[in-house]
Amino acid sequence: MSERRRDIQFEIQYLLSLTLVVFGMLSIDPVKEGMNEWAAYLVIFFLAAHLSIFNLVYSFGHATTLRVDMIETIERWSAPTLLFIGGSFVFLILHASSGIIFAYLTRHPGSPFTEWEIVIKYICPIVLVGTMGYSVKRRGIDPLSAFEGVNIKIVPEAVRVFPTAGASQALLVKVENNGGDTFPYELHIDIPDIVTLHKNGETVTGDYGEDTEVAPGHADRYSFELSHIADEHSAEALEVTIDADGVSYTSQVELELAV
Repeated sequence: MSERRRDIQFEIQYLLSLTLVVFGMLSIDPVKEGMNEWAAYLVIFFLAAHLSIFNLVYSFGHATTLRVDMIETIERWSAPTLLFIGGSFVFLILHASSGIIFAYLTRHPGSPFTEWEIVIKYICPIVLVGTMGYSVKRRGIDPLSAFEGVNIKIVPEAVRVFPTAGASQALLVKVENNGGDTFPYELHIDIPDIVTLHKNGETVTGDYGEDTEVAPGHADRYSFELSHIADEHSAEALEVTIDADGVSYTSQVELELAV
């Protein structure tokens, strides 16, 4: 989980798409007349600068298998600036839309909305972007950050299960916390109906669940044995899930039921 890698090529394509949209907005007269062109030029500048950085990171990443400290630093800092680019683009869309609305509201002389230009065209879009950004942070970024520094390993990917537990290969789960904070989580295993899970002499059928936490610099290790009651050679799947702060890490283990 801590080795998550970004798709730089996809992000470059995403930025290019945003650039085309901004230029497209500048080419539409009703949209262009309703917005501040300097806001569009500023977004284009951010996009151009970011594209240059991403091209550098992407080129170095594919030119060598070695990791360069400077490139890793640039890539790390480009993540929050990418979010800023996205927020700026959303502001520009809202600003342009507000400009069209403002033009409609003030098309008649003496309109009471004339003095509300700054509020309608600038303040309202900023408030909306701020609200959306806060929601994304609370519901998306913050939960994902709970897994930063956490390494999860589930092996093997496939287990040959026999009717007797001791004859089957053990299923191993490791939750290692290399971060700086305690990592609270719930381990959940969805067990097929004809399969039995064995842990420390206890048998579990249906579902296995455990709420716990692992301190920084420590690791929780689990070892499960499996057995089954199938009458014939068949295949099943067992699902292991780590839940933490609204984010789930899920891995499916293939089971070959041998008789």
